[in-house]
Amino acid sequence: MENKKIVCPFCKTETDHGMGVCLPCGATIIYGKPPGWSVVLGCFLSVVISVLIAILIGGHITWFIAFAICMLVNVLINKAAFQNRVIFSR
Repeated sequence: MENKKIVCPFCKTETDHGMGVCLPCGATIIYGKPPGWSVVLGCFLSVVISVLIAILIGGHITWFIAFAICMLVNVLINKAAFQNRVIFSR
């Protein structure tokens, strides 16, 4: 098993992958968090798709079910797409 290293953009030191804090500078390390634009885009598309489905099929319950399914798909896609993303913040 390979020991991954990540480099802190603030202090330029290598840290083991999986650490929650950069020890030399104290920066918080977050793994797998999707960017805000991706979450907003997914929510917008979920609303549009669920409204279209409700118009085609009809009913408020249909809209709610379609919206819930679209949001679940949105979460799963974001989780898979950004699983290797590492964010340092102070």
